[in-house]
Amino acid sequence: MRKILIVLSVIYGGLCGVAIACESNEIDVLGDGSQCEAAKFTITTTNMSANTEFKFYMSASGTFYVDWGDGTVDTITRNDTTSTLYSHTYPSGGVKIIQFGGLATGYYSGSGILAAIKFPGDWTSGSLLAAISGSIGQIFPTLGTAPDKQPTFSSTFTFTKITSIPENLFSGVTGCRPYMFYATFEQSRSIKSIPDGLFSGITGGADYMFAWTFNSCLSIKAIPDKLFSGITETAPGMFYRTFSYTGLVGYIPENLFKGIEGQEYKTGMMNMLFYEVPRLVQNCPTGTSQYITGYEEYWDGHVACTPHTHDCDSGTYFPTTIDGCVACPENNYCPGGEYTYNGVDQGIIACPVGLYAPMGMSSSNQCGRILHIGENVVYLHSTKKTTPALHVDIDQDGTADYFGNMTTLDIPMTRGTERKLKLQYDGVTYSVYDDSVDLSEYQN
Repeated sequence: MRKILIVLSVIYGGLCGVAIACESNEIDVLGDGSQCEAAKFTITTTNMSANTEFKFYMSASGTFYVDWGDGTVDTITRNDTTSTLYSHTYPSGGVKIIQFGGLATGYYSGSGILAAIKFPGDWTSGSLLAAISGSIGQIFPTLGTAPDKQPTFSSTFTFTKITSIPENLFSGVTGCRPYMFYATFEQSRSIKSIPDGLFSGITGGADYMFAWTFNSCLSIKAIPDKLFSGITETAPGMFYRTFSYTGLVGYIPENLFKGIEGQEYKTGMMNMLFYEVPRLVQNCPTGTSQYITGYEEYWDGHVACTPHTHDCDSGTYFPTTIDGCVACPENNYCPGGEYTYNGVDQGIIACPVGLYAPMGMSSSNQCGRILHIGENVVYLHSTKKTTPALHVDIDQDGTADYFGNMTTLDIPMTRGTERKLKLQYDGVTYSVYDDSVDLSEYQN
């Protein structure tokens, strides 16, 4: 797509010239707006110093476009599937935005493991990748049903400094082949979460397909419930060390391997899958029960759990530590409803500051005000409980009446006394103040 930015001039009724440019989500291949290619995948680099060389390896065939983010655009045409190094040196330092476009036409079909594209990183130099966006699968998609028609992303993003993974990163990838996602994100220690639909287009399985995929991703705390649930085939080593040395906490989600439950365990299929993840529980916590998949013996003692669901009546809530509904405590209200255990108290809502509710309340309307009379506390309710009672008109227009439960009280007062309410109790006069407003103006 192209757009006319500016009409330069009009001479004798005719156009002298127009400036044409590509859209922001396109790569200006020739630099003059005459060839605009879609930018499908984007990298944000770390803050690089001057004369830094950015590298990547590619083995896929096809025509590809790289906008290096400094005014340089390369067109890469490949007719073979050998692994080739490509690089660009930045004369000036800073953060760079690198865009990739194009489409693969073929993948390596030999016996080794060659990624369609790989951004190198290691213990010594780390990686220059700080963030990624878009879909790399739209550049390197599934091209057919045979294994060699599938891309491989082996070690594509190792040692990166990225904190998140785009959910559509592998959209367009629907087949499977051995080592397809082998160590794809290994040692990317800043990744905090995995999107639920990351592998949603994939249903098949192959040897070592997800081996080491997230190994040593120390910041990952949870696995999406349905990350692999669409996969319906088992294969040797398929999940070998997938989550070893990660930061996982809690329990294994019950639906993680839903599609392969009851199928034959292939050689080494899940060996060391959860190796050295000490905060992943070995007993299901209160509010859950163990979910049996048939693969538990390969999980280093860790367990999958089913969260319990409870239908709590109004005036009760579902707590973290008790497997059932309990009465709503004082100063809170609990509307009731259906709750599924998730490790936190559910269905309990605190009354606003300065308001009060006795035990078992179900509505915010039951949160009354609190008044202080000397050292005494009077809990005000929206309905009159006793006679006589302390009657407080909060806004002095008759629309916000509250009552305090009292049997006897001598109250020499008049309305409209500069928002101060004087109250005589046991022969002593006190200022009555309301917790919901600034107390300083009510102090004697």
